[in-house]
Amino acid sequence: MKLFSAGIRTVDALKAWSPGQDDLVLCENRRERQAGRSRFRFRSAAGVACVLALLSWLPAHGQTRAGNAGLSEWGPGWSSALLDVQETTRHLELDDVGRQRAVSDLQLSPDGGTAAFVVREMDLEEDRWHSSIWTVPADGRTPPRRLTRSQAGERSPRWSPDGRYLAFLSSREGEGSGSQIWLLPAEGGEAFQATALDRSISFFAWSPKSDRFAVTLLDEPEDPPPMELGGVTPPESRPLPHVITRLQFLQDGTGYIGERRSHIHVIELDRGGDPATETVQLTFGPYDHSGPAWSPDGRWLAFSANRTEWPDITYRSDLWLVPAEGGELVQLTNDPGSDGGPVWSPDGRMIAFRHTPEEPPVYGSARLRTMEISDQAGTPRPGAVVDLTDRIDRPVLGSPRWSADGEHVYVRIQDRGTEPLIRVRARGEGDIHAVLLGTSVVGEFALTPDEDRLVAILSWGTQPADVFASAVEPVALSADYFESGSPDGVRVGASSLRNLSRINAHWLDGVELSEPIHIRYESQDGTPIEGWYLLPPGANEADGPFPLILKIHGGPVAQYTWGYDFERQWWAAQGYVVLYTNPRGSSGYGEGFAHALWQDWGGPDYYDVIAGVEWLVDRGIADPERMGVGGWSYGGILTNFIIVRDHRFRAAISGASTALNVSLYGTDDLQRWWEHELGLPWENREGYDRISALFSAHHVRTPTLFVVGAEDRRTPASQSEQFYIWLRRLEIPTGLIVYPGQFHGISRPSFVVDRYQRYRKWFALHVLGDEDADPFFGRRSW
Repeated sequence: MKLFSAGIRTVDALKAWSPGQDDLVLCENRRERQAGRSRFRFRSAAGVACVLALLSWLPAHGQTRAGNAGLSEWGPGWSSALLDVQETTRHLELDDVGRQRAVSDLQLSPDGGTAAFVVREMDLEEDRWHSSIWTVPADGRTPPRRLTRSQAGERSPRWSPDGRYLAFLSSREGEGSGSQIWLLPAEGGEAFQATALDRSISFFAWSPKSDRFAVTLLDEPEDPPPMELGGVTPPESRPLPHVITRLQFLQDGTGYIGERRSHIHVIELDRGGDPATETVQLTFGPYDHSGPAWSPDGRWLAFSANRTEWPDITYRSDLWLVPAEGGELVQLTNDPGSDGGPVWSPDGRMIAFRHTPEEPPVYGSARLRTMEISDQAGTPRPGAVVDLTDRIDRPVLGSPRWSADGEHVYVRIQDRGTEPLIRVRARGEGDIHAVLLGTSVVGEFALTPDEDRLVAILSWGTQPADVFASAVEPVALSADYFESGSPDGVRVGASSLRNLSRINAHWLDGVELSEPIHIRYESQDGTPIEGWYLLPPGANEADGPFPLILKIHGGPVAQYTWGYDFERQWWAAQGYVVLYTNPRGSSGYGEGFAHALWQDWGGPDYYDVIAGVEWLVDRGIADPERMGVGGWSYGGILTNFIIVRDHRFRAAISGASTALNVSLYGTDDLQRWWEHELGLPWENREGYDRISALFSAHHVRTPTLFVVGAEDRRTPASQSEQFYIWLRRLEIPTGLIVYPGQFHGISRPSFVVDRYQRYRKWFALHVLGDEDADPFFGRRSW
């Protein structure tokens, strides 16, 4: 470690040195603004002492960056933290998108000792993504270890209940077709194949006795139609026509989905070690079935399905049971809303599940419910249903977890830009407790058998997702907590937070990131709106005004959070102030806030985001003469509404947007959404046209770049193409980038990099006035 303060050369000398009161005040101020920022530049002994004070503070405060949080005994945590005392740092670069690793799918072993998780990273040389499975001790005594390394990649790690195996899905070379289940002995050794089916497995779950799997499989492919051509037989590899008779015939990421349905099967694990090739099919009919969950005694499987007469016309789904040996189904719920994600209580007497009400359509918040299950002559029957989270008016996320005694249920929620973990009583009475709450985002989580320790994937503004552990010390939330303004500054469960995996430390420790600065302001009609902005790394507000980029999230029923985002940080590193807000329509603020967008896209949400821009301009932080706007999906749609009515932005990027809703209906996979919100287009043509920005395209003055995937089935490429051709005909500087083979998200690594390069050059050309910037690399007609 290089120390550059005068007269101090060793760590021991620094520890012996005591800073004065002014230095302690300076250090305290930096905690709010620089805790988590990459490295500090110190010019005095007081500055170095400040960092040592911070080091002693960090293990007790979880909201810090990867290089510092959860300093562990095994060395790299400490050494990385100490290396923060360096003279130079660098800003985030586009190359870092290839260095960044995504952490997901956390699974804790039955004894609570080992966490398994998936690491996904770019392989730019092969132009593909690669995923592998890693493990780390839950106590953090040793660093994480990579378990799998096949070219095909691995996903969905699942521990057997007896703790003997870690199962996963992979399409690595072996028998069968597509993704199959492989087993890795927990005591060590090579993975071996457990299934060899003729179809790809999309989901699996261990039985309680670790002897069977429940899986979901698509129906077998249809045989090709007969062809009589004078005895000539066409090759089996010939493409077949898409035969469409069902209403919901498109799905983004798949394309034409045809008549094949998803059904639940059970597979017996061959104790002799040979891959299983046969299944017992449990569900049948023209319906899709998902999320099978074993009852604790192994006799039943709970799942969700829409088995109504016309399932393609609604978002409805109900909970069902099927005997694990096969037999008649038992319907547990019969509600016009959507029920899914069943999880049995440890004693099998209750099921926790997510319920999304029918009203308000498509803007309703998912709730956590429990249902009592009674046994009548050997057959489970549904009992009382309790809504555990309706009183807080916040959507629940992901899969809930039961406490070992069955008295509580743990679940994540969305709340005003955070995604905390809470605990509620299974029968609904009593306080709601926060388990992990603060300016952060909690992903998958698990608790040790004694519920003393929590392991979770966690992220915040300067911390990409990583695996953390903490003590479980629930804190009761006040009755008015969810109506008390912003959760900024509230901390629960962070005192013992510790980073176990540090999976991005190899590049993150050397980069200076920007801390999100939280703001609340009023929209035109006085509605309070929440948002954040990032300054260029190392900058202060007094250094402004800065060129601005307004980022708009997708959805619209989604939210920006305190979590880390590469693109936003990358824009800040380019010298922009980056504004991102949660306008009306966003989740995490109650159903009324989301439903305010009902049949009024481009209305209140426009005023909400523009008020945030004006807030920054009025304070001299944003330069009103150098502003750009952009977003993806709904973010692109709102960008379109902005450019047809507002000329203050020098440039716009409209990603995967829509423009003409009447032509959108039937060409996307969301016709159910439009019917719920707008009705049928021939019955409400006025409503469809009112939220179609294309009719006002002649008002656009903003240079706009349209970007979309060629196979996008959510917001079809034809929508971007229409808007592009209208602006091109109006002689507005514009461009259209269409990525072949890409669906609603641009995922191919070379295309990810290409898109960022074009974004940077588009804004540099039109916002910064850099005439040498060329987003078309020499291919331009205007």
